[in-house]
Amino acid sequence: MAGKYKPNLKQKVIEERSFEEKQESLKEKYDIAPDKEVVVVEKSNTFKFTVKVLAGLIRICAAILLIIFAFIGIVALVYPEPRAELFEIYQMAREQLMLYLGI
Repeated sequence: MAGKYKPNLKQKVIEERSFEEKQESLKEKYDIAPDKEVVVVEKSNTFKFTVKVLAGLIRICAAILLIIFAFIGIVALVYPEPRAELFEIYQMAREQLMLYLGI
């Protein structure tokens, strides 16, 4: 029973089903009535691709910077000398902010 069908035919049926599912999702995405006999083709353009790549690069760079700043902050709080300097900077910033706000 298992060898009854040709593997090539089975593969074609699987591809056809996936194509139909993709068409249904594209018709939903672009608000096309599902009963229309229309084949939706979604083409990618260079601008859209470039924007997606740049957005991905910016996200990666932001994540790397966040990790670096977190590491610097942890090191500054763990060791006594940088912690004292950090506290002095905090005090000066607080005094300047109070001076500017008139508190």
